[in-house]
Amino acid sequence: MGEDPPRASGGGGGRGGGGGAGAAAAGGGEGGDPPEPLAASGLFTGCRCVAGAVTQGCSGDDAKGRLYRAACEASVEVQRDLGALNATFQATYKLTPEAAQEILMCEKVRLELKRGVKKRNRLQKMKNDGFDYLEVKARLKGRTLSEKEEEGLREFYAARMRVEVRASHAVFVAGMHELLVPDPRKRNKAGGGAGETLGADGQPGAGKGKKKGRGFVWDDMFLTRKNFRDEPKEMLGMVPGEAPALDFGTCALIGSSGVLTGSNLGRAIDGHDAVLRLNQAPATEDFAEDVGSRVDFRLLNKRWGVAYGERKYRKLILNDPRNTTLIATRAGPGNFVKLRQSAKELGVQNEMLFMRPKAVRATQDALLFFRESLEVALGEQLASPNGRNSATTGLLGMFLLLEMCGSLDLYGFAFDSCDPACSSTATYHYFTRKNYAEALRSSAHPSHSYLVEGSLMRAAHAVGLACIHPQPEGFPCGEGVPPGW
Repeated sequence: MGEDPPRASGGGGGRGGGGGAGAAAAGGGEGGDPPEPLAASGLFTGCRCVAGAVTQGCSGDDAKGRLYRAACEASVEVQRDLGALNATFQATYKLTPEAAQEILMCEKVRLELKRGVKKRNRLQKMKNDGFDYLEVKARLKGRTLSEKEEEGLREFYAARMRVEVRASHAVFVAGMHELLVPDPRKRNKAGGGAGETLGADGQPGAGKGKKKGRGFVWDDMFLTRKNFRDEPKEMLGMVPGEAPALDFGTCALIGSSGVLTGSNLGRAIDGHDAVLRLNQAPATEDFAEDVGSRVDFRLLNKRWGVAYGERKYRKLILNDPRNTTLIATRAGPGNFVKLRQSAKELGVQNEMLFMRPKAVRATQDALLFFRESLEVALGEQLASPNGRNSATTGLLGMFLLLEMCGSLDLYGFAFDSCDPACSSTATYHYFTRKNYAEALRSSAHPSHSYLVEGSLMRAAHAVGLACIHPQPEGFPCGEGVPPGW
């Protein structure tokens, strides 16, 4: 079940321009979408922030203007705190956090190569992601970190993460809800729900679990006979006549991270009105105690949308209930046709939906706005040389369920950046034994922005838009960012 179909795996992630120990698995450890990396878009080109005040551009009251102003206002406190953290670390250990991270990364790669990791492939992937191991190794001349230095680096990144959460919250409450629920005509239907304008404190008006969803899905979210244009004619009979009326009160989005192992959350997950799972992640009896067994929707990225239509993997569809709806994303029309035909050959009549590229782009636009707003607040670039602007399947699932549901709970998403080392002993997937840190470096696709998506999800948790489970320690859902974070 945990076997991966063939793919060209991406390189490891990192903060800033690359070189970190790993990217946070905000996408639930999915590691698999193969879209091309996208360059930073420069959304705020022409805007200028000086000492917490906007002095040029981005003065409108649209989402872009509000996000930039909120990020600019937050930047004074955020950058002051980051500067203090850096200064304290440098004064204590006589080197910068970046230098310490570089030393640690170099040592980890040396040990990987010693264990037999394919040297040429590994080093090229890292170089593509901004970390030239051979150049760094020559420059460091055998320098390693002491236990005290490594522990100090771990404490530094934990403190930095708390500053990033505060910055993310400031940006999120300024207008991110408009981008996550993009159709302004529908944002306030049925009393608002997930798309309601947030108050000054960032709290949505709808109580958790109290409101029904808005009874619609954005008209162009899925391919239908109504919006059918240039797709292959054989698809015409495979798609619904119009946008499905999907309306749920409580929904659960299930990531694939090993943090679910031993969680005993299965019953809570199955208690939702609708449950959406990602890619090949199983909900069979072996895992039901921790992850549940309900599968109302399964969201497939391009890699798994193709695999489910192939003879080697197509029987995976038989593991789900017959009322499960499969949703294909990023796959081409031909892949969708093959998927439907493969299911038919197995005697499976599950409902299948084809998510249109327009919906994927809308999610990506929201991620871009959030990332570049966060960069303004932090005063540094978060994108690697390859971009890291492509939304994971996990974020697509969150986007979709915010459209469909009155309340949303997130399960099985890991937020461990492994800087300087993984604080969790969880596996990368709950259904495999793959080591978390090594999987981040070898399997996480380089076009994704795991760290930024993690910040976005935590901000959504802070305002009560989407609640993370297991709940972060000392961080209740919907109560803002706690003191000390």
